[in-house]
Amino acid sequence: MQSSHPFSFRRLAAFLLALAAALLPPCLSAAAGNRQPPPVAGSGFTIRPDGVIVDHRRHLMWASTDNGGDLNWFEAVAYCANATTGGYTDWRLPTPTELASLLTEQPNGDGVYINALFRLTDFLLWTSDEHACKATCVNFLTKERQRFPKSRSGIARALPVRSLPAGAE
Repeated sequence: MQSSHPFSFRRLAAFLLALAAALLPPCLSAAAGNRQPPPVAGSGFTIRPDGVIVDHRRHLMWASTDNGGDLNWFEAVAYCANATTGGYTDWRLPTPTELASLLTEQPNGDGVYINALFRLTDFLLWTSDEHACKATCVNFLTKERQRFPKSRSGIARALPVRSLPAGAE
């Protein structure tokens, strides 16, 4: 879904990446080896050098951005199953609860209720939750869960997640 608003998610994402690169602590440099970067204060998240975001509270690993284009639910499932972000091959669509855990109390500058570490190219994301011919999406503008036909294109994106094995953080 494209917005007619003059400010784009892509420009915001590019700005945030440039800002993050300029402000990264030394532990995120290539010379730091395998050391884990520090968590973002109070967020429970860590951004790894490979761009993957670790949610320490829920023991999940997230891609930092969605797929970048509208997909139907079947395509979203396939996108996540084929993702190789961070060198991992066991990505999947998140459950509604997992995805809703990224909702924030306050909207970011674009009016989207998601942690600023994530880059969304739209506000509606598919989940793994399916009911007959429909599947659930989380709306990051309204903070609601909505169901749409699985075959419907042009409305939602995919944000891959994977579960962390015990002690793998």
